[in-house]
Amino acid sequence: MSYTLTFTRHFKDGLAHLPTEIFPILDRQLKNLETDPFTRNPNAKPMRNVRNLFRMRIGIHVRLLYKVCQPQRRVDLWNIGTRESIYARAKDGALVSDGEALLIRKMIGQTTSKQPPPRVKPTTTEQSP
Repeated sequence: MSYTLTFTRHFKDGLAHLPTEIFPILDRQLKNLETDPFTRNPNAKPMRNVRNLFRMRIGIHVRLLYKVCQPQRRVDLWNIGTRESIYARAKDGALVSDGEALLIRKMIGQTTSKQPPPRVKPTTTEQSP
């Protein structure tokens, strides 16, 4: 039985400031949270002093804060953003509507069907002695 994901306004606002290269990673992590938020994940750790509140590392500098509501089988996605700013805004936010939640999921998931951008190898310039 899967969990339902809900999004807060803080999450929606934070998502707008992220680079789209993060979206495929985020989409994969959200699918894992829907399946079972308590599955062992090396990128997820419980927050101190708040029950069922977790932080998850998405990429190098991006963090996701989420709370698991076990009786309702729901995962509230509280906030997403850079490591520097995420904890300052770590508070419960108003949930977005179902329509907005669907738009958020489409925005995150639309980049996963595309090929990732090719990696560019750095060019080395030879220096003459």
